[in-house]
Amino acid sequence: MESTKQFAKYMKADERPSVDDSIDLSSLLGEWFNTKRDTNYIKKVILSDRNGSLIINAYGASDGGLIDWGEAEAIPYGAGKSPLIAAG
Repeated sequence: MESTKQFAKYMKADERPSVDDSIDLSSLLGEWFNTKRDTNYIKKVILSDRNGSLIINAYGASDGGLIDWGEAEAIPYGAGKSPLIAAG
């Protein structure tokens, strides 16, 4: 979550997201699949929790199978003004 706090530090005060180490990521974690089977773009996304940080790994469409686009840290946002559960 440290990089999330660093990112928010450079935003205007009224635009900053609520950054809270206690956001529950469990509702987002797992494998997510595109429901449009013939997509030319994102086919699958894997969301995981690594030491309290939300990690996203996206896979693109290809005639030869999935293309691993790599992983990056994602910034979770809550569903309300005092969020404890991440929404997406």
